[in-house]
Formats: sequence, structure tokens, C-alpha cells
Amino acid sequence: MIYLHQRMIEGGVMFMVPIYTLWLAVICLSVLVVVFLFTKAGRNRKLMKRMSDWILFLGSMAFLLGILGHTLGLIQILEVIQQIGAVSQNVLAGGLKVAMYPAMFGFVLLIFAFVVWFVMRTFGREEEI
Repeated sequence: MIYLHQRMIEGGVMFMVPIYTLWLAVICLSVLVVVFLFTKAGRNRKLMKRMSDWILFLGSMAFLLGILGHTLGLIQILEVIQQIGAVSQNVLAGGLKVAMYPAMFGFVLLIFAFVVWFVMRTFGREEEI
């Protein structure tokens, strides 16, 4: 947990907090979908489709926020390099690493959301047949 907290601060709170919030939303919706599968609510195809679509949408939003945070981080790095002039390789590598955190966390969430969405779509089709 300390690792995630440290990465959130390093990656920029402005983008990492919404990405973490989307993580929580996707995990909660995924658990809800699994619970609904084993109850009568799982028979409601429209509800299950809507929930799986929301999971995919939220995962996509996390990825887009991550790309936006990554781009703005790169712009900030380039502005600092322009002002300072010569920069050591260690400083440049550190700045690039930090700029990639939002995109990485958003991309991992997108992959998780896509897997959940795909499983739900596949599971739903098998029951219809």
C-alpha cells in the first residue's frame, strides 16, 4: 500500500487521484457483477450489459486520463530542460519515469476492465445459446 501511495504522489495527485477513483469504481462494479451472476439479478441481461459497458467505459477513461497526465508531465519536463539548459541523464530519466506513472496505471486498469468486459460478454452469450 505504501508503494501505491508513493506512486500516486510522484505521478501527480491531479491525475492519479481520479485514476485511483476509477480503479475503485471498476473493482466495485466487477464485484457487483459477480454477485449478480449468482443471484436472480444476473438474469436481467440489460442490467448486466449496462454494467459491463460501464466497466469498459471507466477503464477507458482511466487510460485517457493517464495519457493526458503523461503528456502534461512530458511538457513540464521539457520546459524545465529548456530553462536549465544542460540536464544530466539521471534527472532526465527520473522525470520520464515519473511522467509515465499515470499512463501505466490507467493502462493496467483498461486491461483489467477489458478482461472483465470480455468475460461478461462471453458468459452472457453462452447462456443465451
